[in-house]
Amino acid sequence: MLPVLLVGGLMSFFGIGADPAVKVYTAESYPTPIRATGTSVTEGAGRLMSGVVGPSLIPLLLAAGGVVAVYSLVGAVALVAVVVVFCFGAETRGRSLEAITS
Repeated sequence: MLPVLLVGGLMSFFGIGADPAVKVYTAESYPTPIRATGTSVTEGAGRLMSGVVGPSLIPLLLAAGGVVAVYSLVGAVALVAVVVVFCFGAETRGRSLEAITS
């Protein structure tokens, strides 16, 4: 049980630390005229998934497959996110907002 708690704590620590970078990257990915709308829709979808779908799905998955199934799902979702950003994301370092969104 202790290794599960340690891994969970480690995942939570790095998840919270990466959140501001994700929000900034998301915001600068939209063209200036729709940046506020795009960021708010993205944030709303993320909160819906993490605040409604996650808490509804996790207890069912925990009962059916245990802690391993829950962490496997969380890891798989994170891996999908990494692949999507790797395939479709753009490097923004050293570029102005105008250059990024054009």
